[in-house]
Amino acid sequence: QIQTPTSSISPQAFLQLCAKMDRMITMVKESQNILFEMSKKVERIENHIFPQPVAISAAMQPKINKNK
Repeated sequence: QIQTPTSSISPQAFLQLCAKMDRMITMVKESQNILFEMSKKVERIENHIFPQPVAISAAMQPKINKNK
């Protein structure tokens, strides 16, 4: 961890750092939104492929036990 005395940081450098942080926060928020949208799409696809996940899981259970 870099420790710098506060007096050695110029106001311009501080403002540049704030601007970079703002851009990073915006990028993280955009990434979060993209991941959320992708998650919803995957969920829709899963629901389309597996309309009854409980029934499918129950039907597959005996097959898994027989293979062991």
